[in-house]
Amino acid sequence: MDNIAWSYDSIDNWYHVVEGKVVCDFCGKETSGVFFISEEESACLSCILNSFSEAASVKIYNTKDGYEILNAFEPESTPTIKIGMLLNMDRLLESLTKIPETKKLRILYYITLSLGYNSSHPLGPLLRSIAVNKIILGADTFLRVLLDDIEVDLTLVQPIDPQIFRYNLALTLSFLAPYNRLTKTLIEKVLVTAKERKDTFILNWFVLKKGYYFPSGDFFSREYAAVNLIKAYRIANEVSVSKSCSNKYWIKQTLDEIYTLKYLKNIYNLYLHNVHRKAELSPQFVWPGNKAKKKDYVRIFSEILLNKKLANVFLEELPDWVKTSLEEMLWEDNCLPLNEFEVRGNLKVPKADRLDYYFEAKLPPESQLFQVWVNRRYYGSRGEVFLFLDELQTDLFRSCLPISENCKLHLKDSYNSDLFVSSNTEILTQLRVIVIYLHQFGIKRAKNGVKILKSSIKDVRSVCSIEELYPEVKDLENLRLIVLLELVEKLLKNKKNIVGSSSDKLLKTLFSFCFSPKESVLFNYCQFLDYLKSIYFGTNKAAQNRFYQERLAVKKLLEQMEVGKWVEINNIHRYFNGQASMPEPFNLSENDGEIYFSTKDADSYRSMDRTYVSYANRGETIYKPYLKVLMFVLNTLGVLEIAYTMPVNSKFQDKSNQWLSVYDGIREVSLTPMGAWLIGRTKTFEGIKKESSAKVDLDDKRLIVTVEGKDPIIELTLKRMSRPLGPGSFIVSSDVFLQDCESVRDIKEKINKFKLNIDKNPPLVWETFFNSLLQKVDPFEFETDEMLLFRLNPSDKDLISLLFSDPHLKLNVMKVEDYHVLIKKGSYKMVKNRLAEYGYFLPHRFTLSSSLF
Repeated sequence: MDNIAWSYDSIDNWYHVVEGKVVCDFCGKETSGVFFISEEESACLSCILNSFSEAASVKIYNTKDGYEILNAFEPESTPTIKIGMLLNMDRLLESLTKIPETKKLRILYYITLSLGYNSSHPLGPLLRSIAVNKIILGADTFLRVLLDDIEVDLTLVQPIDPQIFRYNLALTLSFLAPYNRLTKTLIEKVLVTAKERKDTFILNWFVLKKGYYFPSGDFFSREYAAVNLIKAYRIANEVSVSKSCSNKYWIKQTLDEIYTLKYLKNIYNLYLHNVHRKAELSPQFVWPGNKAKKKDYVRIFSEILLNKKLANVFLEELPDWVKTSLEEMLWEDNCLPLNEFEVRGNLKVPKADRLDYYFEAKLPPESQLFQVWVNRRYYGSRGEVFLFLDELQTDLFRSCLPISENCKLHLKDSYNSDLFVSSNTEILTQLRVIVIYLHQFGIKRAKNGVKILKSSIKDVRSVCSIEELYPEVKDLENLRLIVLLELVEKLLKNKKNIVGSSSDKLLKTLFSFCFSPKESVLFNYCQFLDYLKSIYFGTNKAAQNRFYQERLAVKKLLEQMEVGKWVEINNIHRYFNGQASMPEPFNLSENDGEIYFSTKDADSYRSMDRTYVSYANRGETIYKPYLKVLMFVLNTLGVLEIAYTMPVNSKFQDKSNQWLSVYDGIREVSLTPMGAWLIGRTKTFEGIKKESSAKVDLDDKRLIVTVEGKDPIIELTLKRMSRPLGPGSFIVSSDVFLQDCESVRDIKEKINKFKLNIDKNPPLVWETFFNSLLQKVDPFEFETDEMLLFRLNPSDKDLISLLFSDPHLKLNVMKVEDYHVLIKKGSYKMVKNRLAEYGYFLPHRFTLSSSLF
């Protein structure tokens, strides 16, 4: 968002539209929805919210005593920073726990003031709408402060008209707490004042029902712009809007958008018509028979979802196979093959061509709670049909239905006996070797700068032994080593002073660097999903905020695990879904319709070898593989033990493999004792800490090294500088020492590595040898630029004889091989003039285009 040139604080000069397609000048996308437009530029809501969120995220991250947050929510602060703060509500609430209580309460109080923000400001409706949604999320935290301080200090809301502020606050409270006595008192005061001021439009905001005030329909129509802002805000999917079951307008709007009248009728007849009776509640709505309209079905469905008791009865009304399918799509994988759904319900669905326009009309009523998706390889082909929940449905049902018991972590005492098990506590003995190797020698990559060359992998293997999961399987034999090289290389670029640290400290530093939310430079594990194509992972502030949330979610997961207890990957996937904290590898909305991978059964003739990632399949193609990447990295660092099998994916496969992701084989994980130590649960860990036991002896008369014992770094160093004489004996010579050096700097670096890895204070004969190498650098003085090279015509015997007989020419012309002569640049004019005396013409020196010697 650094490209946005205009200031959001001057947004009063802009206006927003809610219809028609507009091209955003900052992201370049043409979309319909909410735009902010001036005479010169336009910006979509997604870009605006990103900018607000990024600016506020920095303030929250850098706050120490809460002053940055307090200043951001001061009444006179701009609405842009307030919106940005609210978009980062999770991090905001976490920061509030670390500051003094009095300041925290003041901040909460200021946040509630946002609910009454001036409606005349272009961002007023958006600020209040986002504040409503976010405050509903933390109702216990905010409403207590809001209702206790309902008689606000009106001096704080200047220069806003205090009465307008009170109007807006009363209207907001009619959403949040309509049955609260303080809310009713405030609305009554507002109506009295409105009558005195003759603010007739305010009087139409509320309607009195059974002694309580509720927002009227007139208000809803006037706030149409705000409703559309929330809708566009949700579709943008930049940050999650609260889909709280208290927000009845959002639920009605979502149901109306998802389902057609036909689908709603089927859902009602199958599952809804008995809900009130079974819940022993009298329905508040009497059906007008066949004359019921879509809004009537929407109303009864929303009423059921709004009431927890009714929502539970609705779940129980579903047949077991429909309920199981709904919970799987809701909490585990949002996509289910239709043929599996048919088997579960013993259905007979017409097996027609299964094209959308023909097949969807023939689906049974039981499937119409879900959406339909046909996975085709190219237009007109037959494809596999899936049922799935789209984003709106997922948000709706997750916010209203009880969280599945499967979404809690289910720890068990043992793993599946059919699986292999691997931990990596050996990293304590290998990490120091890898750090020293990368610091001194580095790794070589392919020309694209991504793939590590096999020669580098082989070189590292010669100095350390990293146990692999699939050592005999091509393309899988170096998984752990590659992950370690990538992580350590990034660590060394950011923390260069750790090279001499102990193994314990190195491991703790690496783990903190990889998974601590506090790290300012966060590693992006997307690169291990190497089957994905056409994707930009991004490294901007928005991406860093996503990485922060990811590390925070992983940290909370590890804190709930126990040493020796096992948990299934599918259970972890459901757990993240239930917590609404599923790690997202990149911004899926920005790359919608552009991410794909090459399929196993590639059709090279049609060039249709791509499977595109869609909302219906992203659980299997993105979320689960990425979750397994995170578990594999934690295993590589020794934090988790994993139970695994050969990677096989029956749904999606990449290229000619049996898997999509090379990590597909991971099935279960368990916290290791070393992992408990790394996350701070235990203070000590008695791991294997083997330091080098090798003894090095340098001869004081000859350049011979004798080594007793083994040390991989010593062996690798001597391999590059000497020849073996016998077991444990090496001789250093100048030709071997200099064989891969290209400059004085290379020679100096090699000498420094010898002293660092072999002996810091070598005997005199060695120092003499090193000094001699440095003194003999560049023995020739390079003067090519001072000479001009010419080739003579072999048949011109007279000229050849003249050049080597004339006393003046003999002194200034030097003969070289193959009829070539050299003339110094300073002597060229004299030679030119002398030859002119014999009738030979030479051109002016500055017009020559001679080759240099």
